[in-house]
Amino acid sequence: MSEVKGLTADSPFVDLFGDLPVSALLAYVHQSWLAYADIYKSSKPPLQKRTEPQLTQALAAHLRERQDAGEQPFAGDFYGELSEYVLDKVSGLPKCTARTDIEWRLYGVSGFIIEFKILDGKSRRREKYLLDGVMRFVIGRYSGSINAGAMFALLRKSASEDPSLLLLELEKNGADLRCASIKKESKLLPKVAAFDSAHQRNSPHVTPFQLAHLFVALPS
Repeated sequence: MSEVKGLTADSPFVDLFGDLPVSALLAYVHQSWLAYADIYKSSKPPLQKRTEPQLTQALAAHLRERQDAGEQPFAGDFYGELSEYVLDKVSGLPKCTARTDIEWRLYGVSGFIIEFKILDGKSRRREKYLLDGVMRFVIGRYSGSINAGAMFALLRKSASEDPSLLLLELEKNGADLRCASIKKESKLLPKVAAFDSAHQRNSPHVTPFQLAHLFVALPS
């Protein structure tokens, strides 16, 4: 991690985190989501009909409950729908520049971001997955100081073809997303993530950047 562009061996960030536990973080969030979905699979309104913020905020609350119960296997805190602001130079009013879906922080420092999207078989949502999801990592709006992140898609009933369609889009038109390569057998979360994509980013953002893609069906 200390050898990639934008992050030097003497960086305080490296001293704080060491090697980012990407696989452990991803596995824990994935397992926590499955546990949450199983508990509430028969509740009203159905998970199939809930919005992305409702689902991610609920997952963040579930993660916090697990932490409070002493079940989290590592340090740090998870947050849901966490906003970041800058000041408008003219008005002095706050302006939201980023709103991360699930973010893990250690001692207050942003460490790992997971972007959630709902897929429903429609091209509009696939476009949002790429342009309002993947691209936010590529331009450094998310995870600019680290070399890995994740996309976590929740699939409605009509979305069974979406994972393969998104993979095809990255393979054919990846240049627009600065996609340098794709690993169809995920290294970031083996046997769970559908694939990983590697992206080249501009300075000062850490590059290359690895992005895991997880697709999980919502309970019927």
